[in-house]
Amino acid sequence: MAAVGMTAAGCGSSSDDLATIKPGSGVALNPGGKPLNQQQAAYTSQMQKAGDSINAQRAQMAAAMEAARQRAGGK
Repeated sequence: MAAVGMTAAGCGSSSDDLATIKPGSGVALNPGGKPLNQQQAAYTSQMQKAGDSINAQRAQMAAAMEAARQRAGGK
């Protein structure tokens, strides 16, 4: 009963989108998750490179912060 009250007092229009049932067959379109064509493969490769670049930047920043921490006496 309490759950009904919480559901009825939702956040307005944004919660309506989440509650709406979307049309479809219920079957996964790409259950293997592998790129289906060359365009998807190229996009996947591009996103992987971008992610690798971001991870490298974060690792470099973490190393710089650790080095600065060591110079400051570990504080």
